[in-house]
Amino acid sequence: MFSVAIICVMLILGIVIHQKISDSVTNKNREYETAIHIETQDVFEYGMMTNVGNAFVYGEYVAINPVTNPDVDGEWSYLERITKRYTMHTRTVTTTDGKGHAHIRVETYYTWDTIDRQSWKAELCTFLGHEFDAKLIDLPKVCHIKTIRNGNIKYEWYGKYSKYTGTIYAKLENNTISNTSLYEKSTIETMEAMKSNGTLAIAGFWVLWIILIAAAIFGFYYLENNWLE
Repeated sequence: MFSVAIICVMLILGIVIHQKISDSVTNKNREYETAIHIETQDVFEYGMMTNVGNAFVYGEYVAINPVTNPDVDGEWSYLERITKRYTMHTRTVTTTDGKGHAHIRVETYYTWDTIDRQSWKAELCTFLGHEFDAKLIDLPKVCHIKTIRNGNIKYEWYGKYSKYTGTIYAKLENNTISNTSLYEKSTIETMEAMKSNGTLAIAGFWVLWIILIAAAIFGFYYLENNWLE
């Protein structure tokens, strides 16, 4: 009887939390759907000046004073060089033969180990013609540019391009934008990608919640519960 009571209480709490998650997803999607869409510099700057709020802004990102390096062609908004050394290691390996006798031997192996990591980045950028601190806009992930090997040392170069065209979702206020990410998609594609129906979140919650209910029942039976007598 007490087990049934525990299950009922936990299910009621689960339904309440389920509704909270669903409401949160709905409200977030409504926020995306009601955000304004901007594609021109004058409207963009007017929106920041008048604190227009949430907006999807489509335009071109350009790094100001992009970084360069003699070992890498082109200009970049971000460059990273990872230096690795081909290093010998040893490990003890124990094997057992058909008669059950253990044999120990030292095995040698090699790996590329990181010994140094350096990065350079542009400090300023423009988006849709307006200048910003580059830290405000998170660009797409780095791409591998090239690998230079010199004996047992190699240099792996990674970077982010100096120019991108895409959409940001940000709050426009106080003549600037909130921290945001750039998506190499149109405004509509970006909005649809950011929207969620909450299915995964709700399914994940119920899986964890059912496990919690089972643990609560198991814990209840695990206790002696002498007080029931």
